[in-house]
Amino acid sequence: MGTKSVRVSEDQYCCYRRLENNGIRVIWELTGRCNLRCKHCFVNKKEKNTDIEKSVALKICRELCECEVDKVMITGGEPLLYKYLPDVISYLRRNSSMIIDITTNGILFTDEMIDLFSQVGIDELSVSLDGPSEIYRKIRGEDDLEIVLRNVKKLSSAGVQVDAIMTVNRINQKFVEKTIELAYDNCFASITISNLLKLYNSEFDYDQLCLSVDELTALKVLIDKQRQIFGSTFPIRSVGFSDVRGTNKICVKCNNPSLYAIDREGMMLKCLNANHDDIMRVNLRDHTVLESMQIIDRGNAVRCFMA
Repeated sequence: MGTKSVRVSEDQYCCYRRLENNGIRVIWELTGRCNLRCKHCFVNKKEKNTDIEKSVALKICRELCECEVDKVMITGGEPLLYKYLPDVISYLRRNSSMIIDITTNGILFTDEMIDLFSQVGIDELSVSLDGPSEIYRKIRGEDDLEIVLRNVKKLSSAGVQVDAIMTVNRINQKFVEKTIELAYDNCFASITISNLLKLYNSEFDYDQLCLSVDELTALKVLIDKQRQIFGSTFPIRSVGFSDVRGTNKICVKCNNPSLYAIDREGMMLKCLNANHDDIMRVNLRDHTVLESMQIIDRGNAVRCFMA
């Protein structure tokens, strides 16, 4: 397909990195399970123990390839907990040239999985990085940062580029500079600094963790200064800082006709961040990926909770 994601220092309103050709992107939630219980996340290790069945996953893989999706963004939960992840990424790579993007907390990598990611050629691998060790532990409840950094170095040595993701909240807001330096010093290829996303089913106290408009404005100034320091050698992307006047929500401008999502139950919808009570969901056991996209498009299906 010849397209690629844009890895540059810029402000964006969408948490998913854009494509040069604005092609079709599909977010795919393979599992609802996670090995962590992060204070700012809507997924935790005690709930949502749902995995998409292997047969359905492979059906979806085949149909994603047939309808020439430009990019698939694999997420969870924690996708490395999904037993059939090797089957999924291997099928996609054998049968398409689409960009394969995976977001993970980076803890569960084995040497075998690192070898697979290198052999398959994972195009984008995003790993959560909340701050230095004491901040990481406060947010994630586990002292696993050294494991994450060790895995990132192994992945980088194997030729897999890893991008850091920092979700800014009241716990880590004073550690943005240190986190950028931590990413730069530990083989990350770039960092994305994202405003905290409020979901309709979030179980954390959003109002307690979110930053004020003034705090976000000050952070944007700091991020711009860091961009000047690092230049083009280390891209610093920010999400949710482009227009913070009167809102501290991200995704508020998103109405992307080329973005779709598949949840852990095998249902296609417009966005995983939308209101599941009101949004159209199409069962991929009964319809192909292409049919489901057409049904969603005809139905004007997105009623985002952010709107």
